Amino acid sequence: MWSVILTGGMGSGKSTVAKMFEELGAIFFNADAVVRELLLEDGVHQRLVERWGNDIVDQDPLTIRRCLRVKLLSSVTDRQWLEELLHPLVVQRLAEFQQKENVAGRYLLAEIPLYFQMKKPPRADRLLVVECPVKVRVERLRSYRPDLTELQIRQFVSLQSTKRADTARVDDVIDNNCSLAGLRQQVLALHLRYLSLVN
Repeated sequence: MWSVILTGGMGSGKSTVAKMFEELGAIFFNADAVVRELLLEDGVHQRLVERWGNDIVDQDPLTIRRCLRVKLLSSVTDRQWLEELLHPLVVQRLAEFQQKENVAGRYLLAEIPLYFQMKKPPRADRLLVVECPVKVRVERLRSYRPDLTELQIRQFVSLQSTKRADTARVDDVIDNNCSLAGLRQQVLALHLRYLSLVN
């Protein structure tokens, strides 16, 4: 199925952009939602318990995610271990989703926040990045993520920043340092372009 990978830093507006594409008719795959499901599955949950024991066992999903957030930010080793566990499973779920949802004349938009951190990222016909100044991203996260401390916000923004070496792999860019109307115009233009490539 013809596909687009959508990525970008935390607070850049990926989810807003993804929703706009979905409203225009794109078939949407949300990697974050898949990860939330995976964390509750027996095989993955057992691996988490084996590594972190009482910090994870018998906890509700929200508490587990909060616990993992702390570990991701405090230990490079823990972050790499979790990425190596989850990323291949996300790629597998995406492949299964593509086979099931294949519809003539439509395209798949897969929102994958950590695409550039994947050792073996999924292939796609186009790679789309949402860009936004760091200052704006931090301000957005302060307003709609009250569960994050100031330090955590800045750490996540740093972790999910697009590096110079990554830009050579990008096909399309959306500049989200603009009004909502301006953002919609950019999304619509790309949507029409993608439809022309699909057909």
